[in-house]
Amino acid sequence: MNKKTIIFYFSQSGNSLYVAKKLVEIIENTKLVSIPEAIYNNQYKYYNYERVGFIIPLYFMSMPNMVKEFISKLEISKDSYIFSIVTRAITKGRIFHDIDILLNKKNIKINYGEYITFPDSYIKWAEAPKEKTILKVFQKAEKHIDLIANNVLKEQVYRESEGFILKSISSVVYTIWKSKLKSISKSFKVNNFCIGCGICEETCPAANIKLENSIPIWSNKCEDCMACVQHCPKKAIYFNSRTINKKRYINPNIKLEELLSKKRIK
Repeated sequence: MNKKTIIFYFSQSGNSLYVAKKLVEIIENTKLVSIPEAIYNNQYKYYNYERVGFIIPLYFMSMPNMVKEFISKLEISKDSYIFSIVTRAITKGRIFHDIDILLNKKNIKINYGEYITFPDSYIKWAEAPKEKTILKVFQKAEKHIDLIANNVLKEQVYRESEGFILKSISSVVYTIWKSKLKSISKSFKVNNFCIGCGICEETCPAANIKLENSIPIWSNKCEDCMACVQHCPKKAIYFNSRTINKKRYINPNIKLEELLSKKRIK
């Protein structure tokens, strides 16, 4: 009988969800769970799985704040094989080290950790690359996912290197970023192209956006994922002036409906 596997994912551009879905196709008897949905539904107990995976994006050289919250409360078997695949554009960080810190408090450790490259979805710094470039990235990613799946099935023990210097730099970068999270929402703007469709509200993993008179209003619990900017069909949402004219990026293999979180909105 195939071992029971569960994969927790956090994905707003669709990159991490794409990887998770591909792994499900290869690794039989696997369940997918959205981390924001699990948090909202207060679901943290998952003892009946022999393999536990985290498919998440790299945020400022570590993990999204919600992911950290989730792993810190997660209850799983100490005998589970733990793997994490991290989607990133260029840089590495200390994310596997940080996951290990959270798991070690439960007497668990990460067995397998690897980065996989995808187009950058952090529109503050980058815009969507050309279609030819995206195609090349996905061709490499497909092969990489197959390799990762094979390694997970064999339950290999491997963690991509994160040196002392990189971990030290990452710690500083991540700490500065987290200190600014509560004030980030103040920089989101919306122009007259807004049609009040509510997609920004529905794609926000933190339920940080509410429509008032059909206009999005941001609270102070932003995850800095930029989903509201990337998914706006009219490009009406922007972050200060730096994102106004930038081309948006959404994983072309993931449907918008797969990223909506409407049932979490109160």
